[in-house]
Amino acid sequence: MQTSELSSYLSEYCARRGLKWPTTEEALLWLASEVGEACDLHLMRPGFEWVRNNPYVGKGWSAQAFAEELGDVIFMAMVAGMREGLDPLEAMLKKMKRKLDEHERK
Repeated sequence: MQTSELSSYLSEYCARRGLKWPTTEEALLWLASEVGEACDLHLMRPGFEWVRNNPYVGKGWSAQAFAEELGDVIFMAMVAGMREGLDPLEAMLKKMKRKLDEHERK
């Protein structure tokens, strides 16, 4: 899926679900909360041995849940960019190319 297709799909997804399209600030706050949820799941991985003061009421670690939380992070990063007329994925790829080009010129 091209990044422009992804942007269109995200807009359509929100519209079809009747979700409010967040402002840039709201998207950034949601993004931070989704990063927190992904980190919380990571702390529950077997062998990590993290002990909470308040036990987690969720189902615990699963690779699928972790992948979904990371997807939520990407979703909100895209929304924040889209609200500003930007494409974060395209910007990421351009920056990576620029950095690689700079590195290879050294």
